[in-house]
Amino acid sequence: MTQVNKGPVLQITRQGETDPVAHSGDAKHHKPAMCSRCGLCYTHHRDKLADACVFVENRYEMLDKKLHGRGRQAYTDEDMFGIYRHMYVAKMAKPVEGAQWSGIVTSLGTMLLEKKLVDGVICVQSAPGTRFKPKPTLATSVAELRKAAGNKPCLSHNLSALQEAEKLGIKRLAYIGNGCQIHALRAIQDQLSFEKIYFIGLPCTDIVSYQNYMKFLGLVSTSAETVVHLEFMPDYRVWMRHEDGHTEKVSYFGLPMDKLTNDIFPDSCMSCFDYTNSLSDITIGYLGAPMPYQWILARTGTGEELFEMLRPHLEFSPIVEKGKRDKVVLQSIKMLDRPPRTVPLPAWRIKLITFIVSNFGLKGIEFARGTLTMKWARNLHFIRKNYPEREDELVPGFARRVLGRYGL
Repeated sequence: MTQVNKGPVLQITRQGETDPVAHSGDAKHHKPAMCSRCGLCYTHHRDKLADACVFVENRYEMLDKKLHGRGRQAYTDEDMFGIYRHMYVAKMAKPVEGAQWSGIVTSLGTMLLEKKLVDGVICVQSAPGTRFKPKPTLATSVAELRKAAGNKPCLSHNLSALQEAEKLGIKRLAYIGNGCQIHALRAIQDQLSFEKIYFIGLPCTDIVSYQNYMKFLGLVSTSAETVVHLEFMPDYRVWMRHEDGHTEKVSYFGLPMDKLTNDIFPDSCMSCFDYTNSLSDITIGYLGAPMPYQWILARTGTGEELFEMLRPHLEFSPIVEKGKRDKVVLQSIKMLDRPPRTVPLPAWRIKLITFIVSNFGLKGIEFARGTLTMKWARNLHFIRKNYPEREDELVPGFARRVLGRYGL
C-alpha cells in the first residue's frame, strides 16, 4: 500500500501501484485506485474529502446515530438494508415516458419542484451525443429533470453539482445519488449552506466507467448500439430494452465472466458495503421487488413525507419472501478463489439452470438478502487480497455481523 498526500486529499493505491488513476487531464483531479469519482473534490469542499469519503474511512455507525438517534439492530434486516421505518413494493400507476421502469424517482423529483419544496434537484442527464455517459446536472425545472429519466449505471461525479447549487444561492435541494455519494454528503451536511436537503437514494450493486459499460454492452448484447435501458433482474437474467421496444434477456450464467472480471469493476465498488443506500431519506430501486415493481424503503421522517407524496400515484404489490439463501451464499464463497470459466456452458444447460433458479430460487426480500451477502463476501475477499491493512477502516460492523454467519 502506498499513501501519498497531495494537498488535502488522501491518495490511496494498491500495493505496488505508483501511478494514481486519473479521469481528467487536470493534475488536480488525479484519483487513487479506490475512488468512486463522487465529485466532491471538484468543489471548494475538497478539503473535507478525508472526513467524508467512505473509502478513506466508513462512518456508518456515527451517521446512523446522528440520522436516526440509534444504531442498527444487530442480527436483523437492518444489518443488510440499513435502518428503515417502512418497506413497500410499488410502481407508478401511470409510468413516466422515457423512465427505466415506471419512473418513481423522476416523479418524486417532479413533485418536489412543482410543489416548490426545493429550488433544484441534483440528478444525472446523458452527455450530448450519448445515451449512458453521465452528465451531473442541477435541474431547476421539471423539463430539465425529465431529461434525466433513465438509469446511467456509470461512475458519475454527481457531487460536483453542489458547486453550482451554492453559487446560485439555492437553499432547498433534492439530491439523487448512490450510497458512496450520500455518505459523503451526509458527513459534511452541517457544513453546507443549504437549509434542507432531501436525500433520494438509488440502490447500486457495482457500476463501472462509461468506457467499461460500453464494453460490457458489446459483450452481452446482439445490438449494443440500440440498448435503451439495462438492468440485472431478479429472474437471474440481464434485461436490455432496445429502441424498437423489444427486450433482450441474457442469463447470468451465460455472461462471459472471463472477459468481465479483468478490472472492469472499480476498486471502490469492490470495497463497498452500502448497496442499499442506507443513509438516504428514501431508497427507491430494485433487488427486493419483482419487476416492473420497485422496492421502496422509507428511512426517516422526511422519507415518510416523500413517500406520502407518492402514495396516491402508486400501485402496490405484496412483499415476497421466498427461499433460503444460506446454501447459495456458501457455494458462492467456495468459488471466490476459482478463476472464471473460459469455456461457456452449453446453451441448453444455461437455459435449464436459469429456469430452475428463476422458478425455485430466491425471490423478493430473500433474493435481496442473498445478493447482498454474496456481494459483501466477494468484497471482503477483495479487500483482504488487495488492501489487507485497511480492512478495519473499510468494513463496517454490520457487514462483519452478516458475514460472520458464514465464517468470514
